[in-house]
Amino acid sequence: MHSDKILALKGLSKTFGTIAANCDVDLDLHRGEILALLGENGAGKTTLMNMLFGHYMPDAGQIEVADANQRFLPLTLGHPQAAIAAGIGMVHQHFTLAENLDAVDNIMLGAERLTLLPRKRAAAEKKIRAIMAESGLTAP
Repeated sequence: MHSDKILALKGLSKTFGTIAANCDVDLDLHRGEILALLGENGAGKTTLMNMLFGHYMPDAGQIEVADANQRFLPLTLGHPQAAIAAGIGMVHQHFTLAENLDAVDNIMLGAERLTLLPRKRAAAEKKIRAIMAESGLTAP
């Protein structure tokens, strides 16, 4: 595994009223690393990912992402398009999927405007197949 750090979460905190969902979370992700967050319902996993993806604004902390030259740059917090531009995507829990769309369209939904989905589908399918082949994932 390559050890180049590509993502750093530093001191991320988020509260909802008097409930602390995340408190001073530090996390580094390195190139080639696969990371799983495990915990009970209410442990703060989804809140942390929502801050990373820009759905939630942290109360404290920062996120830095390595660019193509391995320079760490701050991620603009609270803006999903900034996360997408930095190569960060989010796969939501099953109940947030658009049931009227197939898997490819649901994957594209977070990265493309709805009006562009039909025009960019072939390129998206090709990219998804390449990612699946590289990772060893299969799907019917």
